Amino acid sequence: MGSCRGCCHDKRCHELRCHCTCRKKDHCDHHQKLLKDCICAEWTIPSGQSQTVFQTSGHRQIFASGFITLQDSHSDYVTARFFLDGYEVGAPIRVFKDSSVAFSLTKFDRITVECANANDVEERCEGEICLTVRSPM
Repeated sequence: MGSCRGCCHDKRCHELRCHCTCRKKDHCDHHQKLLKDCICAEWTIPSGQSQTVFQTSGHRQIFASGFITLQDSHSDYVTARFFLDGYEVGAPIRVFKDSSVAFSLTKFDRITVECANANDVEERCEGEICLTVRSPM
């Protein structure tokens, strides 16, 4: 249940909603509570442009699961990208029209969505992002 994945064998490491960092095998260095928050936002982006759809306010070590949907667009897809301190982390995610993509990721502080150009049509992409974010208290 805990996030220690076998490196800590102390029962305290396996409490729900807690995270431990292990320096040595079988030793739990510290025990930290995580703040859990659920965030959903609808977005609209002009064709050929990119927009930040999620950004933290200084938290760098967040753990998040969520999904991104593309509900209306003249483009076939949008591209979601994850960043930490201005550098892209992980692989970009393509979300196709009338679908959604779920993800889990750690250590990021911003998500952008890029609306591809739709055959030179001046339109927009519309969708939603929902996240369950956990960050150290």
